[in-house]
Amino acid sequence: MQYSCLKDKLNLHRLLIQFNLIRKKLLLVLSKDFKESIPIEIVSITGGIAAGVILAIGLNLLELIPSMLILIPGFLEINGSISSSLASRLAAGMFLGVVKPNFKTHRILVGNAIAGIVLSLIVSLLLGLMAYFFEFIFFNTLNTKIIFISLLAAMISSPIMILVTIIFSIWFFRKGYDPNNIMGPYITTLGDIIGIMSLILASVVVIFL
Repeated sequence: MQYSCLKDKLNLHRLLIQFNLIRKKLLLVLSKDFKESIPIEIVSITGGIAAGVILAIGLNLLELIPSMLILIPGFLEINGSISSSLASRLAAGMFLGVVKPNFKTHRILVGNAIAGIVLSLIVSLLLGLMAYFFEFIFFNTLNTKIIFISLLAAMISSPIMILVTIIFSIWFFRKGYDPNNIMGPYITTLGDIIGIMSLILASVVVIFL
């Protein structure tokens, strides 16, 4: 009977030791993720304010074409979503060893970059067409400039976003950080800023040139 009780106590002691080890490892991982995520969230909030200021500055120009109100939210979402998904694929590839964490061009990296740019152009074209038709439905006007603005803005912003995503994903990984914790908020915020600036620049080119 005493032997059985002693054995149960030993088993319970082992379980408590294992539980404490798991708890410490979990706290270490959560602490690391928390430390990585907090600074980039602050950058994300600051960047969101900056994007709003830029939009307010260029609002008079964007109001020249009513369908810009339809185009802007979708266009900004495209920039952030495509680049964020690219960052996630790169991070997964680097953790699995499929993608080398260096800046040498190789097939997988180039293929992902080209796919991201092509996808951005296709979706921007469809978004421009939707804005064109909705402008006709709601405002009873036909203005093809919105299609060219959407395409030109994508041509400006997409290569920049793809390049920045690749560079920073590799750089963070080489510094020992998890790009999955950092790149999402960072790229979404950067996509808003670059997207708005691209739309303003494309509007100037299409409307006045």
